[in-house]
Amino acid sequence: MVFANTFSRSVLFLDYTATLHIFSDQNLFISYYDLTDDEYITVGGEHHILVLDIGSVKITVILPHSSSILIFNNIFFIPLLGTNLISLGTL
Repeated sequence: MVFANTFSRSVLFLDYTATLHIFSDQNLFISYYDLTDDEYITVGGEHHILVLDIGSVKITVILPHSSSILIFNNIFFIPLLGTNLISLGTL
């Protein structure tokens, strides 16, 4: 069991119900741009959370005998969310 306050903001969750890639750790971004207008996402059907930036993230995937580098684009930077999500449905 993992509790919310025991894992790092660098943990990455693969989510098949998410419709967007969302990261809360800006240190993982290799590039990003500020939004000129306020943009929000809706979570839980009723809560609106501000998107601060959109950009690209580079992830190193470590396998038993090798590693691969993946770059994800159009990642929403939302520090308030407190986690990093890759949307499996949009890959």
